Amino acid sequence: MLTLAVVLINVASALASPQFIQHRQDAFKAVPTSKGQIIFLGNSITNFHCWADAFVHPADAAIDESLISNRGISDERAYHWKHNVQMMLDGDEKPAKVFIGIGTNDLNVGLPPEVVVNDIRAIIRQIQVTCPETEINLQSILPRSSAINVAVTRIIPMLEEMAGEMGVNFINLTETMNALGSPSQWAYDGLHPSGNAYRAWCQFIAPNVGLDCAYHPTATHSTGGFGAVQGIRAGQYGLMPVNEDDILILGDGWVDAVQWHEFFGNANVRNRSICNGTLNMANLKTLVDRTLKGNDRQKTPRAIVVCWGAVRTGSNLNANTLKANYEELINYVKAAAPGATVIACQTPPTTADGHSANLEINKITSVPVVNLEAKGMTLETVSQWNMSGGIGARGVVYAAQAVGEALNAALGEGTVKVPSMEEFETRYANRNRRIEVAKCFNALYQHRLATDVNISKSIADIEEILKNNTITDAQVTRAREIRDAALEQLVFNPDPDKWYLISSPRNYEAGNASVGTLTHSGINPSFFDNKLTEAVSDGTNLWSFRPRPDGTYDILSYDGYYIHSNSSVTLSK
Repeated sequence: MLTLAVVLINVASALASPQFIQHRQDAFKAVPTSKGQIIFLGNSITNFHCWADAFVHPADAAIDESLISNRGISDERAYHWKHNVQMMLDGDEKPAKVFIGIGTNDLNVGLPPEVVVNDIRAIIRQIQVTCPETEINLQSILPRSSAINVAVTRIIPMLEEMAGEMGVNFINLTETMNALGSPSQWAYDGLHPSGNAYRAWCQFIAPNVGLDCAYHPTATHSTGGFGAVQGIRAGQYGLMPVNEDDILILGDGWVDAVQWHEFFGNANVRNRSICNGTLNMANLKTLVDRTLKGNDRQKTPRAIVVCWGAVRTGSNLNANTLKANYEELINYVKAAAPGATVIACQTPPTTADGHSANLEINKITSVPVVNLEAKGMTLETVSQWNMSGGIGARGVVYAAQAVGEALNAALGEGTVKVPSMEEFETRYANRNRRIEVAKCFNALYQHRLATDVNISKSIADIEEILKNNTITDAQVTRAREIRDAALEQLVFNPDPDKWYLISSPRNYEAGNASVGTLTHSGINPSFFDNKLTEAVSDGTNLWSFRPRPDGTYDILSYDGYYIHSNSSVTLSK
């Protein structure tokens, strides 16, 4: 008998790296929950949009309630979110609504639609178990220009059927977002929406969100000359309003790591960062223009925090000219928003050059300066707050503390909440424990329909653990014991007429036959073959199990090789 293994596959993306995923996952573990929270969960398509600014905050809600949360991670997959969804489900305040938009990257690396649907089902099930009052909205996977759109088209009715079975709302975005299928004013790459496309999306789902769309309905879309991801953000900002009570956090990539309005408990705090790449002086001035002069609904905000974290040579900032350049930018912001309180912010000092730059920023006297290093974000502590080249959980708390204290000093005590490091430590540890229990849940939930062994009691026992707001180390241990006991009962009875994926748990690689050798690599789908049970694959990673008289199996690849019993790497014909 063969033990059944869960198949997971992962390859790198042009838009994000595993390091980016790691630091953003970690940063999300620090963010506090709020009453009436509305969460958008997804990949880069979610990541690149400012959901919190795209809808009008309800007039009858407190400033720290009904906050909209962006939980998008570039290049993220459903099979990661089915564990990490638990970082959003702790605490006394459960989300009011969750909007799920995930799966396109899973299809892009070769996972069959059936597998992707099951992973999304696992996400939904955990929300239902942990937050039974939360409204769940499953959005369809958006159209795209690549060959993967065949799989996208096939999975949509499967997702709709699954949503009906689970009693959640299904939102079919296909018709509304159909123009994404070709690079245009709607999508710069045939996948990721522009400001135009995000506006149409928000207008379409506004009834589901229960809030009015904040986008200017008729303003002309422009990227301000930015390309790629930078243009996606700049295009949005030119279409969004700015109000007199708003506090804008304006800057480059590191700023986007911090969920400012959630830490500060203030819906008037607006992220106006460019979330990808470094910015020079001309870029920042263009960003200011798109934010404050892009349409007739942009008024002078209450305050603007300028966070210019790019310390580079050439046309970008460098330590020798930083003070003069930064002051030039500050004067430009003041002229664009006369009467607004302007605050400058240091750069996270990941290098000695960054520290030198901060010493120059400290010399600015025309506006208050946020001293990140004084709050604990120093070169000496960089291993604590910097993760994989990005800001991790402790880093976003340090940044929110420093900027929050500066805002309260400038605008009045209590303007924003300042996060507590003690509360963060408790929250962070609990969310990591929740994720570990979720891994145990998913190890069994994936098998609930694939075996004759009844493991429903084991799954239910782990679900009872997940219902707790706080999970202890002892409960993590208990979940692992339940999982291990159940897995011992599971056996795999392969159908000799079907083809299977064999994968390694290391780096989510799949076994492939290639010129007489067995290799492990990610799957790069090349065509849609009905003979392979409609799996998107080139066949090299698919295997058949043929029974032998002694109860063992020959394991054959689709192109006719089989694994030799005397070697783990040699294939025989």
